[in-house]
Amino acid sequence: MATLAKQRNGSWKLYLEHPQHGRRTSITLGKLSKRSAESLRLRVEQLLACRCSGTPWPPELARWVGELSDSMQQKLARVGLVPPRVKTRLGSFLQQWLATRSHYKPSSQVVWRQVVRDLLKFFGQECLLEQIDRKQAEAFRHHLQQRGLSPTTISKRLQVVRMIFRHAVQQELLEKSPFEHVRHHGGDPGRRRVYVPVGSIQKVLQACGDPWWQLLVVLARFAGLRTPSESLSLRWEDIHWEENRMLVHASKTAHLPGRGCRAVPLFPEVRFYLEQARNHAEPQAEYVFPEHLRRRAQGPRGWNGANLRTGLLRIIRRAGLEPWPRPWHNLRASCETDLVQQFPLPKVAKWIGNTAAVAMRHYVDVTDEDFRRAASGASRLATAPAGEPRPTGAPTAKGFSAPEKAEVQASPGPSGSAREPAGRHPLGTKKAPDRQEPKVRNPVRTGHDRSRQQPTGQKETPAQVPSGSLLAPGCNLLPEKKMEAMGLEPTTFALRTRRSPN
Repeated sequence: MATLAKQRNGSWKLYLEHPQHGRRTSITLGKLSKRSAESLRLRVEQLLACRCSGTPWPPELARWVGELSDSMQQKLARVGLVPPRVKTRLGSFLQQWLATRSHYKPSSQVVWRQVVRDLLKFFGQECLLEQIDRKQAEAFRHHLQQRGLSPTTISKRLQVVRMIFRHAVQQELLEKSPFEHVRHHGGDPGRRRVYVPVGSIQKVLQACGDPWWQLLVVLARFAGLRTPSESLSLRWEDIHWEENRMLVHASKTAHLPGRGCRAVPLFPEVRFYLEQARNHAEPQAEYVFPEHLRRRAQGPRGWNGANLRTGLLRIIRRAGLEPWPRPWHNLRASCETDLVQQFPLPKVAKWIGNTAAVAMRHYVDVTDEDFRRAASGASRLATAPAGEPRPTGAPTAKGFSAPEKAEVQASPGPSGSAREPAGRHPLGTKKAPDRQEPKVRNPVRTGHDRSRQQPTGQKETPAQVPSGSLLAPGCNLLPEKKMEAMGLEPTTFALRTRRSPN
């Protein structure tokens, strides 16, 4: 139990028994109001109760301890009520964070080290984690912009920063992350996407001069393999010649359930160059590609150290073509663009190793051939269904024609009888008015109506119907002579009604 005592100088002192050695000790609270001092006493008693019973702090009490000033927190830590507040430096925290992720792929660690260098360069090694607020986080984003980095690079690095500070929150070093809502628009992914036609690939294959480089280009352009990770990991035992497919091991998606390996068809172009490479391979070779190409990816940077991009750019220039951006990725994207013209997108995404959403955003593109095929097709207005009038001056299969009257052929209706031509009035040859008649619904019969029903066996008589109504057969709207004078065909309609006994 804790007691309050007011000193002569007006300050308050809190007396309590030390939870460790049981001696009576005191905490100087300073000059406070009596209400504030009493509130502190109640909080200290809650801390004492949790310490004696060994129960965790309630959420409200833990939030109050986290909001204490450094001086008050040190006073409570001195008597053993709260743990000492450790001030974490940014430099030591980032090094510990990298050490916990040493088992990840080398390519991911390269990206993370770049972000760590950016943070240390901007904030410094001795910066405290709790000193970084939202304003400084926005300043870091502007710092990346001023360096001239692309929007996609800035967005990716801020994503890694959010992951780092989210880890600090999980370790209870911070209450909330200052980078949680600091984001940057990644830009248009289609800005650097280029479709590589087959004619350009033929020139590139002629300029290769090496069967292994030809096979690399063919696997990327006609099978959609990631280069170099999937192409250089291909084994001869993964090629199933009889089943016309090959198994591709994807290191990029190996950590996802069921996406570490996929089956890809042996397309005719791929099969031809694989057979050519088998003739040049060693008899006991395990991998499809020789070791002098695979050795490039065995450094500390992993597949990023293979540096096949420089060799491909040299071959493209040798073929007399202008190098396109992201040379290997655009070959893979062009492959998926061609495949979706022949096969459904879900199947193609399984062959390529991505999802339909990723394919539509980063891979599939509209080609010039698509525009030519769309512009050279027949007009959709010229192929309107029978019975629908063509608009005035509408294009036909041979071009635009003069206004003409649409002819409609009568076709049998549901009951087998001839259906009236569209655009004609059901009473004759006159055209029906351009208006919609209201639908007449059968009224709900009440008890009063049922009492007025016609007796059994009573004959039905035709009723007079107002002009302009579309009714069933059995009712004459106009005399036959008058209809003949007007040039109309006599037609009768029936309106089944019941005559009231009254």
